[in-house]
Amino acid sequence: MKPISEPMEIESWKQSLEETPTREVPETHEGLVEYLRTHASMYKAHNMLGDSKSAPIRIGEIYDWIIENGVCLTGIDLEKTERQPFYGPAKIKDCYYNSMVCQSFNRELEYWEGWAAGIIPVNHAWNTEENSVIDLTWSKLDYMRDNPEQVAYFGVAIPREFVQERLFKRTRFKPSGVAGPYIWDYAVYQIIKEKKQHIEESEAYFEPQEEEE
Repeated sequence: MKPISEPMEIESWKQSLEETPTREVPETHEGLVEYLRTHASMYKAHNMLGDSKSAPIRIGEIYDWIIENGVCLTGIDLEKTERQPFYGPAKIKDCYYNSMVCQSFNRELEYWEGWAAGIIPVNHAWNTEENSVIDLTWSKLDYMRDNPEQVAYFGVAIPREFVQERLFKRTRFKPSGVAGPYIWDYAVYQIIKEKKQHIEESEAYFEPQEEEE
């Protein structure tokens, strides 16, 4: 059966990739968008871990929304980043926490989540001010400091109120009381608003839950 199923799986993946939205982006961001398209197609072609068949909005559809609505940003503004007030040194692997705290000190900043690539794409969070990227996390890395203009970002701004409302609630995509990620919940929230159908079913399925004591 294996020689038969493998071509079928590849064909299913190819079909899913063709159905996944694409868009014109700068050459610096093409790898990031293709990375997301590949993930979207894999979730559509296979019943992957964490993607419940009973969900009214599937993970592949969430990736589609992010691809269609994500914004391309380039380069770290080291000067603005270093001016940001922050207590203690920002830790390298705490991008969600660093960015949320940074925004709490400077309410003029926007909080963003998505993916970034200096070498390879990874989930990431950062801040912006007037379209300049402020990245307390990656600005600590020698490679990023030496090549700040080469860092590519792709993501969405998430309103402060949205994060605050869900910070101490458990959702389908995160436990209670963690700094992030919030992009999956935010994408679902936007998809529900845009689809204007099955709203009650979707809202009930994805409703944030108070943590049980």
